[in-house]
Amino acid sequence: MIKRFLFTSLIVVSTFSCLISCCWKPIPSERSPLIDGLKSFMSPDETRARLNPPEGTWHIAGRSSLGPDDPRPRFDILEVELENYVSSGVRGKLKLVFFNNRLYKTQFFASDISKLIEYLKEKNGVVMIGEITSLPPRTAISIGISVDAQQYVLFRDSYLQDEIDCWIQKYS
Repeated sequence: MIKRFLFTSLIVVSTFSCLISCCWKPIPSERSPLIDGLKSFMSPDETRARLNPPEGTWHIAGRSSLGPDDPRPRFDILEVELENYVSSGVRGKLKLVFFNNRLYKTQFFASDISKLIEYLKEKNGVVMIGEITSLPPRTAISIGISVDAQQYVLFRDSYLQDEIDCWIQKYS
């Protein structure tokens, strides 16, 4: 009986410790910069208004959410794509990803990745160390190649990424 109580207590304490260290972080007071003046935590409406895309270029590329009877906390993903987007004089496709109605990452598939990186260095002081760097307060910037061999620059808020990772660890 005592062993069972101690074991149960250990499980509860361990789970609580994980929640505190992993999931219960205070919500940041400031938004983190993403591409072209966009900031993390912007809603889809705020983002659309900020970008003011030409009519018909804002395309919902994907949407997922839990069912209405799912007891787990909310987990909604909205992906939006803008074709022929121009960033820093470079044309490409911009992908926006929202987690629970908050902009969490931008992925730009640039036609000339080198020109874009040079512009980021000149304008924002972004210096790529290998294929990754960061901007304060919580922006991770990386260069990658998609499965269909397209290069991109990814800007993401590390706080929101941690929140997603923690949700997956706890509820999936």
